[in-house]
Amino acid sequence: GFRDNTFTVTNSGASVASSISEVGLAAPFSFVGGGYPGTGGTCGATIAAGATCTLVIRYAPIGVATHSDTIDLNYNNGALATTAVRNIQGQAGAPALLT
Repeated sequence: GFRDNTFTVTNSGASVASSISEVGLAAPFSFVGGGYPGTGGTCGATIAAGATCTLVIRYAPIGVATHSDTIDLNYNNGALATTAVRNIQGQAGAPALLT
């Protein structure tokens, strides 16, 4: 099974964030539909000052386990290139078993 999760990204700065790309996701996490910002996500290559947008990330584990990863957004803050990093975690439980 899988679960899709929507994450909100906020530009709390006074300048446009530009050249945005995500570089940190690895299986069993991925963008819904295969690429940034995920199907249904609203983030693009820029986020205006004070604006918000969304990312849609799928957690699709194989087997019972706990997984950790990071969402790493590379961007230009108007003065230099930087990265915003946020931890994410998923926990896969045992599937249903009808007998």
